[in-house]
Amino acid sequence: MKVFLVDDHDIIFPAYEALLKQERHEVVGKSTTGQGLIDFLENDTCDIVFLDLVLTDMDGIEVLQKIYNVENKPKVIVVSGEYDTDHIQKALIQGALGFIDKNEVYEVIFDAIRIVSRGKKFISQNIIDDILRMSIETNQIVSIDGLLSSRQNEALELMLEGYNTKEISNKMEIESGTLWKFFQRIREKLGVKSNIELAKLSLKHNYLNKKKQSE
Repeated sequence: MKVFLVDDHDIIFPAYEALLKQERHEVVGKSTTGQGLIDFLENDTCDIVFLDLVLTDMDGIEVLQKIYNVENKPKVIVVSGEYDTDHIQKALIQGALGFIDKNEVYEVIFDAIRIVSRGKKFISQNIIDDILRMSIETNQIVSIDGLLSSRQNEALELMLEGYNTKEISNKMEIESGTLWKFFQRIREKLGVKSNIELAKLSLKHNYLNKKKQSE
């Protein structure tokens, strides 16, 4: 994979280059500004961009907006040490496929590349755990429904209400294979590996109560 790095602290670049080289990924460019990436994409291409949200010339969300319609747009993984649910939702809406913490272990970075390179979303477990912790400290309900499509929200809500796979398929008028793919995408977006973990995460985030309050 050809990778471009964007971070306002260039001190991190050598470490990323050495790490990515282990998995035969090539760093084809790096910049401490968002404009540096924009200029690069005018004349060249890459597969993956690691993008910090805090930059000197513009924030990461603005960068995402500016490259949204770029031909052969790279897949973007946001790497940030400062974030909340609003940051995550805005980044995903503007086209980012991944969101990871700056202090992730290397396995998570490689998982993010692998999943995002297939066009799927990846939010690390550290991010989800931190958002949950912040919600507890501030007595706020974390919105995970904003990360899912309306049909994915419908499937998750039915599962949490106790319907089995066949009943959910009938209610949503879809094939069981399609429903399986729905839950696979939901798990990938929320960084869990099973429907049991998905249910636990949803309950911790007060998912059903929030859905009812918004209706």
